[in-house]
Parts: sequence; structure tokens; C-alpha cells
Amino acid sequence: MVKGLTRRVGPLLLLLCSQWPHAFALDLLLVGEREAAPHQEVANSLLEILDAEGNALEHQVVWLDELEAARAEGTLPEAPLLVTIGYDSALALRAQPSQAILHTLISPEQFDELYPSGAPARVGALFFTQPLERQLNLISLLLPERREVLALLGPRSGKQLPALLQGANQRGIQLETVELVDEAELEGLLREHLKPRQVLFTPADPSVVNRRTIQTLLLTAFRSGAPVVGYSNAMVKAGALMAVHTTPEMIGEDAAEIIRRWFAQAGTTPLPRRSSKRFEVAANYQVDELLDMGLPKREVLRERLQQLETEHQP
Repeated sequence: MVKGLTRRVGPLLLLLCSQWPHAFALDLLLVGEREAAPHQEVANSLLEILDAEGNALEHQVVWLDELEAARAEGTLPEAPLLVTIGYDSALALRAQPSQAILHTLISPEQFDELYPSGAPARVGALFFTQPLERQLNLISLLLPERREVLALLGPRSGKQLPALLQGANQRGIQLETVELVDEAELEGLLREHLKPRQVLFTPADPSVVNRRTIQTLLLTAFRSGAPVVGYSNAMVKAGALMAVHTTPEMIGEDAAEIIRRWFAQAGTTPLPRRSSKRFEVAANYQVDELLDMGLPKREVLRERLQQLETEHQP
């Protein structure tokens, strides 16, 4: 369990203290929701790595339910870098006038909502969602046995259509797309468009995959003999064939790496805005057996996916 206050002082602080515009009480202020288990996992993972290093940073954790009181009492310490976990924490701290901010555990869409006129250069983000390229690479592991893919899109995921078509073409994937406008039409839409040898790909979109549609989507696809490539571990547990996902612990590890590099360069380089470089592959081997897909082990899938990502790095 993360405590409300965790402090470490090391040589790095002494090296950097003269390089900031004015003195700060801390190096790093971390804000998240106390009762949210993923927030605890991000914070624990991040702080464990930072505390284990010789050049440890002085940091403090303030939970969101304490934030307003600390502001009102004037006890909220300043730090050159703020790290938020989740959307509500990001919303509470987005208006900070001068400090650098790293938002974690949010989606690109939430980031755009936070900064509708564009985010300042001092603001970075570590998204929990997967880049489209990584998801298409995962689908490409099913080639050549399953070359045809039907992408089920909604209002949010439909914005990715040009990149989706381009990425599929680059990987030799024969892609068809269909847009779900009304949840009530889901079963009929899949029966009309989904072919037995196709893969059904569902990018993250709450208008397409939610608690009301998930059962119909998975059952209709299974009855058509089409494996589903989803976007979360929960979808795989529910009956999708596989998905690539990032755990909160991995978000924390990636954030620690970003923070370490930022302080090592005295805050002179922009914070990134990207998905986590760390990921896992989830696979449902009961579905695999029933559809006679012959998937390799998760570790092999992850290694192959990592290799594809490395090969296609710019």
C-alpha cells in the first residue's frame, strides 16, 4: 500500500536544485485516486523503481480526496514535475501554471478532452490504450491462415479508419469495415457482414463493446466461426481469442523510466505523449481449441509481437 508521504533524497536532487527557476519542496508530486486499485498499482510500481535507485528523488503522494483540502490549507507542496494517475486526477491538475505534467492511465481521447485547444509543450501523457500498429501486428500473427478481417467500428474508432486501412494494406491484411450505429442492430449487422473465415477486430470504442453488447458480439462471432481480436484482457476472459494490453504495473514501470530520463536531462526535453512500450498478450485457449486456430503460447506470441514492433520502429 502506498503511503500518503514517501520521501527520498539523493545526489540527483543536489545536482538539479540549482537548475530550476526557483526552489521546490519536492522533485515529484504524484496524484491518484485512493480507492482505485489500478491507481495503487501504478503508484506502487513507479515508486518502487524510483526508491530502488541510488539517485532517488524526493516525492510525495497526494490522493485526490486530499487534494482540495491541501490546496485550501496551503499545504500542497510544489514540485517541478507532477504525475497524475487517471482522468479525474488529470482534470484536477491540468491548469497548473508552470510545472511539467505527466498524465498516466488515460486514453488519447481523454487527453484531447483535457486540452481542447491543444496541450502546452510541458505536458506529456502515457496512454493505457494500444497503438493501432501494435493491434494490427497482433492480427498479422494469424496470417496466412486468417487473412481476411472485419473491423467493427463506432463513432470513436471510426476516426481511425484511414490509418486502419493503410496499416492493413502494409501488412497484407484484407480488411473490410462496418460501422455500428445502433446497438440493437449488432447481431443482424454481424450476420450480414461477418464471414466464417474472417477475423473480427474490435478496436476500443464504448459505443461498440460494452456490457450490453459484449455477449451478443462474442456469441454471434463464435457461431460464425470467426475469432475475435479485442483490446483488453477482460474481453479475452469473456470469449475473445486474443488481445494485446498493458497492465497498470507496466504503466508505472514505463512512467518511472520517463521520469528518470526527464530528471537526468534537467527537464530540458519534452515529456512524451504515447502508449506504453510495455505490453502483454492475452489469449483464450478454450476458444482457440474450439475454433481449431492452433495458437502458440502467450510468451511466443508476445516475443513475435515485440519483434515486429522492433522491426518497424522508425
